[in-house]
Amino acid sequence: MEEYRKMPYDVLVVTGNYEMRQAEEKTLPGSFGVPAERMCFVGTLDDAVQTIDNEAKAGSRVGVVVTDMSLGGVTIGIQILGYVKSKELGIPVIIKSAGKEEDYARALIRKGAFAYYDKNKPLEGLVGKVREALTQPKN
Repeated sequence: MEEYRKMPYDVLVVTGNYEMRQAEEKTLPGSFGVPAERMCFVGTLDDAVQTIDNEAKAGSRVGVVVTDMSLGGVTIGIQILGYVKSKELGIPVIIKSAGKEEDYARALIRKGAFAYYDKNKPLEGLVGKVREALTQPKN
């Protein structure tokens, strides 16, 4: 991980698939209206937790986490949501998946996820959820 920067990350994106992460790094900053330097893209749970912790240690916090529901069979989205909730960080967590998991999505919302995004739907839906999360009052 990189040395801590002076400006906090607005968006932390957790995507395990390297090719998808590369594509998201090119397209999402412009889509979200967030400068690329205010976004962090990671591919593992450990890197996500380290980024969240680094922000907290510096007296700041990530604005929103956008994470895949699972990476390589591991339910990383649930783990990140649980971590954020256990630390009482107040970070909105948006969980994304390409699966047909509407019941599961509702359960995640009940557990405290800010939103669920179906990756089969247009990107505008995710953009709207991220923008909404970024305008939420910070705890």
